[in-house]
Amino acid sequence: MDLNIVPAGVVSYPEEWPFCGYHEIQNSRQRYGIIDYKRLLTLLQVRDLQGIQETCKHSIEESLGSKNQVRETKWAESIGVGSKRFAEATKDRLGIKAKGRLVLGEDGSYEVREPAAAYGLDFNPKNGSLRLDNTYFWNGYPEILIR
Repeated sequence: MDLNIVPAGVVSYPEEWPFCGYHEIQNSRQRYGIIDYKRLLTLLQVRDLQGIQETCKHSIEESLGSKNQVRETKWAESIGVGSKRFAEATKDRLGIKAKGRLVLGEDGSYEVREPAAAYGLDFNPKNGSLRLDNTYFWNGYPEILIR
C-alpha cells in the first residue's frame, strides 16, 4: 500500500509522502498515531519499534529494487481493507459517509469500496434529472435543477 504513491509518480520514495503508514513507522508519532504497534510487533515477530522500522524499510527497498511496481487497487481505492468483520465494522462506523459503498472480497481479504460502476458515465432513465431541460442560467452560469 505504501508503494502506490511511487508508481503514480508523486514521490520517488514512500517516506517523502507524509500521509502513508511507512512515513509514520519511520517517524513514529507520539500523539494521534494510526498504527497499532503492539499488534504489528506480533505480526512481524520483532521485538521493538526499531525492528518494525528495519523490517518495513527492508521490504520497501526490496520492492523498489524489483522494478515490478504496480498500483494495488485494493489499497488505493478502498476505505478499509482487512477481515470481513473489520470491513463491516469500518462501514458501520462511517455511517452516512459509507452510503453506497459495499463490503467486497473473499478468502479473508475484504474491502469497503464503491462499486466500479459508480464512476461510469451512465445517464440512463434513472438519472433523468440531469436532462438539459432542467438547466437554467444564473448570472451567466448554467445551474441544474434536481427534481
